Amino acid sequence: MEDMLTVQSPDGEISCTPRASQPNGTHGSDLWERKYVLLGMQYFLEVCPDEALKAEMIASMKKPTVTLVLGGSHSIGVPLAVAGKKSFIVPSATMTIHPVRISGTVIGAPQTYRYFHDMQERILTFVANHSHADKETLRSLMMKPDEIANDIGSILDGEEAVRLGLIDEVGGLDKALGCLKGMIRDGMQNAKCKMQN
Repeated sequence: MEDMLTVQSPDGEISCTPRASQPNGTHGSDLWERKYVLLGMQYFLEVCPDEALKAEMIASMKKPTVTLVLGGSHSIGVPLAVAGKKSFIVPSATMTIHPVRISGTVIGAPQTYRYFHDMQERILTFVANHSHADKETLRSLMMKPDEIANDIGSILDGEEAVRLGLIDEVGGLDKALGCLKGMIRDGMQNAKCKMQN
């Protein structure tokens, strides 16, 4: 996966081969090559157990990216939801904000607590950097003691997530696809303008 992203050109083209290695230095690669790059990325997203790594990958892409929250987005789904260039949420969807936790045996050593603290800080920083939500507001939502019956944290519906700046806009599949098409169209027009100048 990392190799695929390292050959992403500055204008966002994804290819298996660097542009200089393509026949006659031409712009673009053949259809089969693009197909296998996209299938490789799809496979990675399906099999990778690390949701934070998936979010980092999506956020690092130069191609237009749009996210859509449908149903419930549990804790680690929040970084995925904000990883795109634009995010949408349906009104009835929910997002759960709570502290990092683990089940099973935990060694009660200071290093373990520092590890959890540092992991939580990385997630908070990522979400704050890829949304319009304030890091301290997110932290207070995460530690809220009176909203979830057997836990601490907060559950936000679509309108609340937008109001807090976590998600850009309330909307469904139609709005998300319309936005993505607009981004692609604008990107193509910008590329044509650059090529003409």
